[in-house]
Amino acid sequence: MKKIILALCIFLSSNTFAQSQYDKLIESGLSLLKEHKVDLAFEKYHEAWKIDSNRVEAIYGMGIVCLYRCESLQKDCPEALFLLSTAIGIDKNYRNGYYNRGICKKLMKDYKGALTDLNYAAIKNPNDTLCFYNRAIVETKLNQRDNACNDLRKAAKLGCKQAAKLIVNECSGK
Repeated sequence: MKKIILALCIFLSSNTFAQSQYDKLIESGLSLLKEHKVDLAFEKYHEAWKIDSNRVEAIYGMGIVCLYRCESLQKDCPEALFLLSTAIGIDKNYRNGYYNRGICKKLMKDYKGALTDLNYAAIKNPNDTLCFYNRAIVETKLNQRDNACNDLRKAAKLGCKQAAKLIVNECSGK
């Protein structure tokens, strides 16, 4: 019986250490990402993923790094899409996953797919200014002018200055 308790204590303490290390790596990745040190951030998220591949934060973090590269360097778009989709597979209610996958699809010109993800993100967070703004951009690409204007108005009402400017150009007379 003492051996079982000792083994359980060892297992629990090593598991607690691994989770603590995981959280530190996630925090470090986030800090590096905020400093635009994307390669180092990716490494931290990847190290965290090696510790626990069943938690969403590491996969999501790697996806965000690839999305950053997709948007700024026009590379790693398929990788971003894969990683963000994997994060959603781990946690289907992860709103940030849907929003960012929608942005990735928008950048890849998959406007119908982007609209589906941004619709879901808007339901999950009905006060997300950027979600409504980006959904309006996608709706414009899909020639859904009335929906785009409604989303631009909502984004402007929530404080998005870019949306207010677009309303003048895109929604006059609507």
